[in-house]
Amino acid sequence: MKNNSSLLSSLEELAKNPNSRLIVSGDGGWFSFQSFAVSIRALSEAATNVHLRKENHISDEKREFLLKAGYSPRRSNRSIGKMITIGEEKNRKKVAEET
Repeated sequence: MKNNSSLLSSLEELAKNPNSRLIVSGDGGWFSFQSFAVSIRALSEAATNVHLRKENHISDEKREFLLKAGYSPRRSNRSIGKMITIGEEKNRKKVAEET
């Protein structure tokens, strides 16, 4: 992520607002974050090649990185995601590093 401080600030705002969504895009792809009634938890999803132009497809290396970070295929393989904790700054920093 090119602007980590902006993402960290947005994730902090998401943690304060239950049932909200944040979409972060860049470099031909995007991540979606959705908070729930207990807003310290959120769903993080990345677009997969189904949604991306061929020149922006996720490489095997990037996919392997996401899988090792705990992401798994979702929505009939149209996204790859995981549940994350965003209630504390250390957790938000970790999410920013993975994004």
